[in-house]
Amino acid sequence: MYGEMLKCAVAAVVLAQSATADEIAFGIGWDDMFDAGGRESLSFLFEYHADPFFEGHVLNLALMAVIQADDRGDIFAGVGVHNRTDIGRARRFFLEASLAVGHFDEGGNTGTRDNGTRFRTSLGAGVHLSERERLSLTLDHILDMDFKNDHPGSETLHLRYSRAF
Repeated sequence: MYGEMLKCAVAAVVLAQSATADEIAFGIGWDDMFDAGGRESLSFLFEYHADPFFEGHVLNLALMAVIQADDRGDIFAGVGVHNRTDIGRARRFFLEASLAVGHFDEGGNTGTRDNGTRFRTSLGAGVHLSERERLSLTLDHILDMDFKNDHPGSETLHLRYSRAF
């Protein structure tokens, strides 16, 4: 019940503010690509990034909300912090990273030990397509509460399109 309420709250915040959001990102990718058990699947991502609350040369931190789901029914919904650092002389390229905490639900199976609170990390690099649009490739990873790779240990490669408003 707690997990369902958290997912609904995150979705409500994201959807209610998407019209006035600083930035939204959509991604499509391949989930569990390094899984020895062969559970690979198609993954989808939606993120909302608020205006940065700290801006510097390297750190540009913003609050974020994220929903990540795959075609097996796995869903992660969480909130956290996102950073984007422009690189290169022309600042055409960038690096990005994020850390979020939220609820993970493995394919609707409420009895599995993989359901519950998890952390999600993301590292990526990309290019500015215009002043308001970007394209990036990120490697996202979901970890358990002990920051271990055991449950669920899910990694996803996403191709992301971001647009600032």
